[in-house]
Amino acid sequence: MRTINKNDFDDVYEIYMDEANNPYLLYEISDKKTFEPIFEKFMNNDAVYIYEQNNETIGMCACSYGTARTSHVVNLGTLAIKSQHHGKGYGTIFLNDVVEDLKQKGFRRIDLWVEADNPKAQKFYKKLGFQEDARIPQYYKRANSDEYIDEIIMSKTFN
Repeated sequence: MRTINKNDFDDVYEIYMDEANNPYLLYEISDKKTFEPIFEKFMNNDAVYIYEQNNETIGMCACSYGTARTSHVVNLGTLAIKSQHHGKGYGTIFLNDVVEDLKQKGFRRIDLWVEADNPKAQKFYKKLGFQEDARIPQYYKRANSDEYIDEIIMSKTFN
């Protein structure tokens, strides 16, 4: 696991445009030119971790740190593994490594948001000790759908 750099553009783009991942990520399918400012936002996040296996980038995780009274909190934004590596345990290894790094940095709480129509991700996070805290009705809407999706807020805390 390492932090993102400019050379990761193609891999991050591939992760985001992957049809298995994209419905559950913030940005719609786009061309590379449209994705460039999105990638620049990632470069300015507090932390974006890149997960590699056998010298191949297979996943990413974007984090935003809280400030002032929430300086002990991290918001886990994007967590995605390239679909050809789904089901191999890499997501578990990766997220455990991310959590351990954040704990070592002194954070006491990790928040994340997951779509209500993504039970696979909800089960994954619960397996790793996250709990459901709240549900926000009609929060998420994909460009190719008229349906609004509830968003579920989950968290994990440490002593």
